[in-house]
Amino acid sequence: MLNVEMEFNKGILFIRLEGELISRTVNVFEEKVLPTVLTNGIKYVVINMDKVFLLDEEGMKAISNLNEITTNNDGRTTICSLSNTLRESTLEYKGTNPFYEAEDELSALRGVMKI
Repeated sequence: MLNVEMEFNKGILFIRLEGELISRTVNVFEEKVLPTVLTNGIKYVVINMDKVFLLDEEGMKAISNLNEITTNNDGRTTICSLSNTLRESTLEYKGTNPFYEAEDELSALRGVMKI
């Protein structure tokens, strides 16, 4: 199960996930988030992973696809509040499809505001 909450504030789309971002739930993420970003030309996205307890390759691909969209919009995707377990899942993707990481939403907001 995956719950997706979105909030647009100060030019940034904050996405708060809860549950599992894995092959059988990734469609929930893609169906809610990607059209919102594409339709509105959103440049900056922060994904809060604080309540995500399982992440697999398909979940990482979905995040990488979102990162590609924001990069094409001259923006960026930042992931925050990764547990150590989830951080290990992201390491192999950083080299080929880099995204930014922040400790929490406030740090991510500060990072985006510096751009």
